[in-house]
Amino acid sequence: MRINKFKLMIIAGHGQGDPGAIGNGHKEANINRDLADRVVRYALSKGINVTLYDPNKNAVTQCRQGNTPQFARHHYCLEIHCNASSKLESRGTMFYIHKDELGWSVEENILQRLYRLGSTKAWDGVVKANRQWKEGLIVQNRCKEQGVSHGLLETFFITNKEDVDWYFNNRDRISEEIVAGIIEGFGLTEQED
Repeated sequence: MRINKFKLMIIAGHGQGDPGAIGNGHKEANINRDLADRVVRYALSKGINVTLYDPNKNAVTQCRQGNTPQFARHHYCLEIHCNASSKLESRGTMFYIHKDELGWSVEENILQRLYRLGSTKAWDGVVKANRQWKEGLIVQNRCKEQGVSHGLLETFFITNKEDVDWYFNNRDRISEEIVAGIIEGFGLTEQED
């Protein structure tokens, strides 16, 4: 598929009064929006048709209220989060995918790029969401109902100082590697002049 025909949705997790996890002086919702903005800017610079879900809204809250985003116009939805743990040594990067996903090469591609950038593998790297939540994740479920693959990226542990430092020292490169992972994972090619 030509890169300019590919339609990507980016969601920054939490927000709309929900700060998400808090750690090392940071609120997850703010970091999610920071990275989402960077990913969108880089994706646009590569020619991807990208939609940033309204950063003033919380996609989970909106889905619970029946205001489900229109995912169906997109080929892929990436939801950005930070992980957290009471075990301060917990660190690394991982993805949650829907239980019915048959493949996760795009998510694995992104993870391998972030690991090479200095992150570490959290859990199994790619995890089916129902492993932790019996009903899965509401945004991911709504996305799948509309026929669109959804990956929830737990970029790093906000409760781990080393992970926080890794993010702030590499956030532009992180956004570039995420986009490069999507381009390579979906086999997108440059548009013709």
